Amino acid sequence: MKRNKMHVPGTGVPDSQYSDSKFSETTSNPPVAGSSTAPQASLPDDGGHTKGAGGLTVPFMLLSVMFVVCLIVSNLIEIKTVDLGWFTVTAGLVVFPVSYIINDCVVEVYGFRKARLMIWVGFGMSLLTALFLNLAILLPGGAEYQGRYGRDLLTDLFGLPGGYFHERMLSYYGDINLMKGGIYAADYVTTVSPPYAQEIRYDFYAHGLAGVIADNAHKLRGILNGIDVGRYDPWRDQRLPRLFNARQLKGKKDCKAALQTLAGLTSDPNVPVIGCVSRLVPHKGFDLVVDALPELMATGAQMVVLGTGEWRYEEAFRAAAWQYPGRFSAQIMYSDAVSTAIYGGADLFLMPSVSEPCGLSQMIAMRYGTLPIVRETGGLKDSVQPWNKFTGEGTGFTFTNVDKGDMVWVTRQAVELYHADPKAWKQLQQNAMTADFSWDASAKQYEEVYGWVSGT
Repeated sequence: MKRNKMHVPGTGVPDSQYSDSKFSETTSNPPVAGSSTAPQASLPDDGGHTKGAGGLTVPFMLLSVMFVVCLIVSNLIEIKTVDLGWFTVTAGLVVFPVSYIINDCVVEVYGFRKARLMIWVGFGMSLLTALFLNLAILLPGGAEYQGRYGRDLLTDLFGLPGGYFHERMLSYYGDINLMKGGIYAADYVTTVSPPYAQEIRYDFYAHGLAGVIADNAHKLRGILNGIDVGRYDPWRDQRLPRLFNARQLKGKKDCKAALQTLAGLTSDPNVPVIGCVSRLVPHKGFDLVVDALPELMATGAQMVVLGTGEWRYEEAFRAAAWQYPGRFSAQIMYSDAVSTAIYGGADLFLMPSVSEPCGLSQMIAMRYGTLPIVRETGGLKDSVQPWNKFTGEGTGFTFTNVDKGDMVWVTRQAVELYHADPKAWKQLQQNAMTADFSWDASAKQYEEVYGWVSGT
């Protein structure tokens, strides 16, 4: 039986897209159904008539029956209609099953905010398994953000009966944990990079869910994210002061000059600029950055940081801007314009994450010839190939340990290469700009997962 693939994307805005709206932890979204770069859902060719389990061709009649069932069941189990309570029942009993009548679907959701949909789908399954087969895939975001709430919200807010509060669903040290419940309820769990799928098996990365991951390891897989290579293209990006590409890099010099002016840095084409676009939170590695600021500035480079987050980091960067005028710029805000200026004009992009499910920023930076300095974790390890001074291969600079000294050492290496060997630097830029970060390969892997889950 063929199934459509219905994707319910997360609502967060990744770090790399610093618009004026607030964004969440998720660093990237999986393929969105209907986009040109995503696995496309196959549509029924029967004029919209359904062909469900019993060859049903009366979807509206069935929808009406289900709605009545929904009303009856909600009254029987006394689910309250506070906030999302009624929506959860409707989603579990009507929205998702109806989608499967139309043409059986695979539902895919991302992050803990959407993990509750896994549980709602399961709720619908438990009441209507005789009629429908619901298959669901969960893509957990960073394990730091799990959606932990007090037990009293189980029914009042999420509209689920108390039977879901047990060790193999939502129960977590007396609270409810949406990420845990979503993992158990999902038919398959994917992370946004293969290394992260391995890392979250360990306590350091799993943040208390290592046992849950181990219990569900049989349905876990990592697939590296991609980016919209059409949008992030320095040859077509009209937000840049001058366009450039891997063969014609002269325009990047103008972008660098524009960035220095915008950020209040001293205009000097011969000084490398280190950019950073991120939420200012611990797991992004900012303890390392703050501790290493004197050593980083001692390399002679300029630095610009864009983002907001914890007050201690914001204040540290404001202090650095005061201490190093013309050399350090603290852009404590969200700004798509400034992020584009950094991607397009910086020479290096610092991303020393302690943990990183995938990350988009390093991919975007490489598209613009801005070489990343990253710690080898999660998707950073998969997407950035370290520079090899003997072969000239590589797309950036990497270090392994969560260590200030290692980060400073590799930054010095990058700055020295910038000054000492312009030819090798240009080759690295071209390597980075021509690397494939499209959704093509990832989309094929998602289609494989959809096939396994749906049995097609």
